[in-house]
Amino acid sequence: MADDLSKKITCTVEEEEKPSGVHVMMNLPAYAVNFLPAFRGMLSNHDGGETAPNFPVKAYCYLFAKAHQYVPEKWYEQRAQEMVREFLREEEASIDLIHHVRTVSSRKEMFCVQLNLSWDFLFKKETDAVLKRACEDNDKDLMESKKKKLE
Repeated sequence: MADDLSKKITCTVEEEEKPSGVHVMMNLPAYAVNFLPAFRGMLSNHDGGETAPNFPVKAYCYLFAKAHQYVPEKWYEQRAQEMVREFLREEEASIDLIHHVRTVSSRKEMFCVQLNLSWDFLFKKETDAVLKRACEDNDKDLMESKKKKLE
């Protein structure tokens, strides 16, 4: 994806149309939110040109919001937003829309969170150690939550 997007950004041929936008679907609701940090620095090895591109990069992240006890309906939408914010800060991606897709079961709702990814975020240069540590921390948290469920 990074290579395709980079080609569109750096295209100099006049006949080639610049995209009106880029749309990324993340339709694996049980895991998609965990992959949001992969966008950070996705284009760091590519030349962004002198000016920032003038088209948006939108990500549509499907996810499940679950509760362990009865909660008001509005809680699920707030939880969906919190789940995204655990992985992406406000300046990295704005949330354009949180759409309720369906009720999966009692206390489990499916949402699609529409994000507008910032170009600074996509071109951000971070050391591998920082990225690796962030992934390891997320993996540890995920493992701990899975252990608790098994006990």
